[in-house]
Amino acid sequence: MATLVLTTIGTAVGGPLGGAIGAILGQAADAYIFAPPGRKGPRLSDLRVQTSSYGTVIPRLLGRMRVSGTVIWATDLVEHRNRTGGGKGRPSTTNYSYSASFAVALSSRKITDIGRIWAEGNILRGSDGAFKSATGFRLYYGDEDQNIDPLLASAEGAAHCPAYRGIAYVVFEDMDLSPFGNRIPSLSFEVMADPGNMALSDILVDALDGPVAVAHSPAIIGAVQVGSTRREAAGAWLRLLAVQRDAASSIWQVGESTGTPHNIGEPASGEAVSRERVSFAAMGRRPSQIALGCYDPSRDFQSTVQVARVAGGDSGIERIDLPLAANADLAKRIVSNLAGLTAGASATRERPSGFASLAVPMGARVEVAGRSARLTERKIEGAQILLTLDDSPPIIWLGAQLGDGGRSISSPDLLIGSSVGHILDLPVWGQGGLGFNGGLAVAVAGTGAGWRSAMVEVSASNSSPTTPLGQATATPVMGNVAGFSSAAQAVLLDLAGWIDVELLRSDMALINVSDNDLLSGSNLAMAGGELIQFGHAEPLGNRRWRLTRLLRGRVGTEDAMPILSSGHQFTMIDGPSLLPLPAMIGLTNIGAGGHVTLTGQGDEAAIVLPIQQSGRAARPLASVHLTQEWSNGALGLRWIRRSRAGFAWPDGVDAPLDDRYEKYRITINASGNATEMTSEEPHLLISETQVAAWRATAAAIQVIIRQVGESGESLPLAAFIEI
Repeated sequence: MATLVLTTIGTAVGGPLGGAIGAILGQAADAYIFAPPGRKGPRLSDLRVQTSSYGTVIPRLLGRMRVSGTVIWATDLVEHRNRTGGGKGRPSTTNYSYSASFAVALSSRKITDIGRIWAEGNILRGSDGAFKSATGFRLYYGDEDQNIDPLLASAEGAAHCPAYRGIAYVVFEDMDLSPFGNRIPSLSFEVMADPGNMALSDILVDALDGPVAVAHSPAIIGAVQVGSTRREAAGAWLRLLAVQRDAASSIWQVGESTGTPHNIGEPASGEAVSRERVSFAAMGRRPSQIALGCYDPSRDFQSTVQVARVAGGDSGIERIDLPLAANADLAKRIVSNLAGLTAGASATRERPSGFASLAVPMGARVEVAGRSARLTERKIEGAQILLTLDDSPPIIWLGAQLGDGGRSISSPDLLIGSSVGHILDLPVWGQGGLGFNGGLAVAVAGTGAGWRSAMVEVSASNSSPTTPLGQATATPVMGNVAGFSSAAQAVLLDLAGWIDVELLRSDMALINVSDNDLLSGSNLAMAGGELIQFGHAEPLGNRRWRLTRLLRGRVGTEDAMPILSSGHQFTMIDGPSLLPLPAMIGLTNIGAGGHVTLTGQGDEAAIVLPIQQSGRAARPLASVHLTQEWSNGALGLRWIRRSRAGFAWPDGVDAPLDDRYEKYRITINASGNATEMTSEEPHLLISETQVAAWRATAAAIQVIIRQVGESGESLPLAAFIEI
């Protein structure tokens, strides 16, 4: 901004002029800072690209900004193998995953905190501080006494590992790379370097040395200082703010001075001096518009461009990019101010002056023939002093401006929440392509829409080893029963009853299906211990839904209908979203403390689900339709067995046996005395003698029939018979 040319000093040495020249030399180093830089500043895209090359300048962050940083250390990829399944003739599955550890430098100036982190443009760390993908994380604020990171020290050796004091950086340890194609993703960070907002003038205050006096300037969100020297760091901002330094006090003045303009004095009378020369802007050199590119914090720091017209401009658009965080209104205010300054830059004057001008700071306002101008250059040619003066008006910030930042599609910051698991005691079901073999299964989801997975393990008892089931990633629709009608039917389409459920999350939803779809197995759910289907789901608000057109007590679960209660678990049955427990953890060998353990990314501690199901799903179904026949005093009992393999009742014949053998235990109570009998057929003949013995003590008997299977006995079929 200033050029000091000393063509002759000879006769100027000594006397008052010697002191003036001393003042000039004192200002020379200061003026050098504001000389036009020889290289361009950072483009907006520079802050978006993560680098890891030697010689990269680490920026100084001010306020709140989003930057990508520089990778300063990294390990090779680490391979992890996870084996699941196997046993009883089933093949095992080996899954491979990869992780890496690395460190990223963010700022060469101390920071206060880290906010959100993006990976490949998607949220990796949300505003709540929770990571969406598994990783260890440590933040170093850039203190001058910060310690060496233990991971870096163990890998490089404490004697060879720097602590990077004065540099703010983060360390990712064992980051799971599977969501990013097994490579280190391109990251960007929301960095808080200073508490609260800051003023535009604070950018130059950070780049200057010594005491600073600041005039009014608008508030900004944040900025980045990039440059290998102070000159480079300050150069990008000098067009927005006036800067000068008082030679006597060495105080920098950032912003227009509100004091009286300096007196530059007149040349000594009688001396031969050159005349004032005026230069006007050439035609076609003044832009018709100025476009300012910066970052908009309200749009996740995406780039924004605001344009202002220049009055009297006669050329194209001048584009200015600044590493500045400003919303659309502030960016519009800045570019409008620049347009006004450009329009007001009418002439440049080269004027002779007296010795008093040697004490005027470069960049200061001076008074010339009643006009105010800015001192931009000073020359000493022989015995005369020539000043270059800019007639541009003072930088006076305009009031509020309205800018349009447009719309943006931002990566959603979804909360992970905690994991929720339901253990289901499922019967055999073969309809609608949702076939499963029955037994215990686990359904897992999360309370937050950002939940993605949880590791599931099972143990048959407190003393049994833990068996990994794998990772639950598919999210079933889950919730709780919130209410229900008292009317219920197990064999007909229930048009009068209803069940209210409250789903786990607001982004979960239920759908309507036709009656034909119901019969094909659609909309199958477990409510408590009862399997139900519903044809219509009506949203009631606040995550509540009312289910109607019900099929209740499906697949032999009608015994659970009377015990349905508010608060019972509700889970939509979707085969891919269920993790079946292995056969070795079947209901027949669950001991004390048998449990399933969930470990999700958002869980502060492992979640333990006790296995408390009765095993009804693995036992035979209760028989039905008990009838009696009398013949010569003997009592014949007949009943119809049911089979889990025959709910569809194909061809109208008896359902096929779904156990290896058929056996029944019949208990007959007469006046408090119980008699046990067995049968291998669904009928029993009781002799006349036995019936006569019961008649001697009772007028009626209670008959209880249970089918005996490999996994236990069925629920009872009970009836009273008069004898």
